[in-house]
Amino acid sequence: MLIFVGTTTSAKSNPGQMSKYWYHFRTVKVTKPVTVDRVKITGIPECNHIKVDKKITLHKGQIVKLTSAGSNFTWVLKLNHKTAKQLWVMFKPDNTRWLKIIK
Repeated sequence: MLIFVGTTTSAKSNPGQMSKYWYHFRTVKVTKPVTVDRVKITGIPECNHIKVDKKITLHKGQIVKLTSAGSNFTWVLKLNHKTAKQLWVMFKPDNTRWLKIIK
């Protein structure tokens, strides 16, 4: 006698931080509080001349646009106060468990 048991999986996961999906800015909703740093680039090369200017916390429910930054930062965010020499970035977390993608 054979018995087959079927299961359905409905788990959805976000693309990984290094995925090509994050090459462009994406709109996301924050699901866990995370810290964002405003950095100022003070010289060249940028990786050696970064100064953290201000820190803020993004709270659950906030909607932001972000992209993967590759090697220097984990994420780069589009916030209202972006200038040519200042960026809002995240150094951690390097996963996508703190966000929900809005389509």
